[in-house]
Amino acid sequence: MFLKEQLLSRIKQWETFNIWEESYQNTCFEKDSASLLKWYNAAWELARNLNPEWGRDLSEEKILRLQKTRNILSMLREINKIPSNIVSKR
Repeated sequence: MFLKEQLLSRIKQWETFNIWEESYQNTCFEKDSASLLKWYNAAWELARNLNPEWGRDLSEEKILRLQKTRNILSMLREINKIPSNIVSKR
Protein backbone atom coordinates (compact mmCIF):
# COMPACT_ATOMS: atom_id res chain seq x y z
CA MET A 1 0.00 0.00 0.00
CA PHE A 2 2.83 2.38 0.82
CA LEU A 3 4.35 1.97 -2.64
CA LYS A 4 1.01 2.73 -4.28
CA GLU A 5 0.71 5.98 -2.30
CA GLN A 6 4.25 6.95 -3.29
CA LEU A 7 3.54 6.29 -6.95
CA LEU A 8 0.31 8.30 -6.86
CA SER A 9 2.12 11.16 -5.17
CA ARG A 10 4.90 11.10 -7.76
CA ILE A 11 2.38 11.04 -10.63
CA LYS A 12 0.63 14.08 -9.16
CA GLN A 13 4.00 15.87 -8.85
CA TRP A 14 4.79 15.19 -12.51
CA GLU A 15 1.35 16.40 -13.57
CA THR A 16 1.86 19.61 -11.61
CA PHE A 17 5.32 20.07 -13.12
CA ASN A 18 4.04 19.48 -16.68
CA ILE A 19 1.32 22.10 -16.25
CA TRP A 20 3.86 24.54 -14.82
CA GLU A 21 6.33 23.82 -17.63
CA GLU A 22 3.69 24.46 -20.30
CA SER A 23 3.04 27.90 -18.85
CA TYR A 24 6.62 28.91 -19.76
CA GLN A 25 6.78 27.10 -23.08
CA ASN A 26 6.69 30.21 -25.31
CA THR A 27 8.82 32.47 -23.13
CA CYS A 28 11.99 33.86 -24.69
CA PHE A 29 14.34 34.27 -21.75
CA GLU A 30 17.22 35.61 -23.86
CA LYS A 31 15.24 38.76 -24.73
CA ASP A 32 13.40 39.30 -21.47
CA SER A 33 15.36 39.07 -18.23
CA ALA A 34 12.24 39.82 -16.18
CA SER A 35 10.67 36.62 -17.51
CA LEU A 36 13.78 34.70 -16.53
CA LEU A 37 13.58 36.03 -12.99
CA LYS A 38 9.87 35.19 -12.79
CA TRP A 39 10.64 31.69 -14.06
CA TYR A 40 13.39 31.20 -11.49
CA ASN A 41 11.12 32.33 -8.66
CA ALA A 42 8.26 30.13 -9.92
CA ALA A 43 10.62 27.14 -10.23
CA TRP A 44 11.82 27.73 -6.69
CA GLU A 45 8.27 27.87 -5.33
CA LEU A 46 7.19 24.82 -7.35
CA ALA A 47 10.09 22.76 -6.01
CA ARG A 48 9.39 23.90 -2.47
CA ASN A 49 5.67 23.12 -2.74
CA LEU A 50 6.23 19.69 -4.26
CA ASN A 51 8.70 18.76 -1.53
CA PRO A 52 7.70 20.53 1.70
CA GLU A 53 10.54 18.93 3.66
CA TRP A 54 13.23 20.10 1.23
CA GLY A 55 14.98 22.28 3.79
CA ARG A 56 14.99 19.85 6.68
CA ASP A 57 18.69 19.00 6.41
CA LEU A 58 20.03 22.39 5.31
CA SER A 59 22.93 23.88 7.23
CA GLU A 60 22.77 27.42 8.57
CA GLU A 61 25.43 28.44 6.04
CA LYS A 62 23.37 27.07 3.14
CA ILE A 63 20.27 28.89 4.38
CA LEU A 64 22.20 32.18 4.50
CA ARG A 65 23.45 31.66 0.94
CA LEU A 66 19.90 30.93 -0.23
CA GLN A 67 18.61 34.07 1.49
CA LYS A 68 21.35 36.18 -0.13
CA THR A 69 20.50 34.71 -3.53
CA ARG A 70 16.83 35.49 -3.03
CA ASN A 71 17.66 39.07 -2.00
CA ILE A 72 19.88 39.58 -5.03
CA LEU A 73 17.16 38.27 -7.32
CA SER A 74 14.70 40.62 -5.66
CA MET A 75 17.02 43.56 -6.31
CA LEU A 76 17.40 42.51 -9.95
CA ARG A 77 13.62 42.39 -10.27
CA GLU A 78 13.41 45.96 -8.95
CA ILE A 79 16.15 47.15 -11.30
CA ASN A 80 14.32 45.57 -14.19
CA LYS A 81 11.19 47.64 -13.45
CA ILE A 82 13.07 50.88 -14.15
CA PRO A 83 12.10 52.23 -17.60
CA SER A 84 14.97 52.09 -20.08
CA ASN A 85 14.83 55.87 -20.75
CA ILE A 86 15.78 56.55 -17.10
CA VAL A 87 18.86 54.34 -17.09
CA SER A 88 21.95 56.34 -18.00
CA LYS A 89 23.71 55.38 -21.21
CA ARG A 90 27.45 54.96 -21.03
